[in-house]
Amino acid sequence: MKMTTSLLRLLLFAIMTLESAPFSIDRQDKITRRQTLSFILGTVASALLPIGNADATCLTGDEAPDCIGVYKESIPQSSKEDDDGHRSSTIEQSYGVFRPERPSVILRNPQSLDEAVGMLQDQRIAMDEIEKSISSGDMEGAGVAVLRVLPRLNLAGRYIAVAMQRLVPQIQQMSDELNDLALTVDNHIGKALRGNLGSTTIAQLTLLSDVQVLRVSLNRFIETATR
Repeated sequence: MKMTTSLLRLLLFAIMTLESAPFSIDRQDKITRRQTLSFILGTVASALLPIGNADATCLTGDEAPDCIGVYKESIPQSSKEDDDGHRSSTIEQSYGVFRPERPSVILRNPQSLDEAVGMLQDQRIAMDEIEKSISSGDMEGAGVAVLRVLPRLNLAGRYIAVAMQRLVPQIQQMSDELNDLALTVDNHIGKALRGNLGSTTIAQLTLLSDVQVLRVSLNRFIETATR
């Protein structure tokens, strides 16, 4: 109880500190504040869970089966630059002291619009693999495949949204929708693995429908990005 009270006080202090900081219209500053608050919320939420569920938070891009259907930490914006002044091609995330036994997650950041679109097009093949796994009853295999898809949709969508914001004002909304739908598939597969999505047949039908909706959103996003 004492630990819970201390964590809640820490959370309240962090929120008050962020909210009382001087107002800024700088986009990067807003992103940094949101990421900081998201990290604090995720950390406190994990610490408040019972011991048996304390690991129920994963980094986006962690492909371990126990990450299927659990809360995913947002991928941070890459602020590092290489020797030529270009945005770093990789993003490295670490669980730090909270889960020191877990390896770091290293993700590839697209370096051009063509590369970002290519990353999305590759996920069409992944959709086929996910559907085959679901149809054969291999829910864990489908879930791991979705874990691989999530960071690619996120990073490619993020790059395209920034690059095309002026040409297509709704592109950010489309990217957010794409990521939300992918997380829905991940969440539902997690429920299926726990037996909380009905019978095997009902679970398969539900998940196949989810994947189809995700595929439609992905195709629409690619078409918009390649106009």
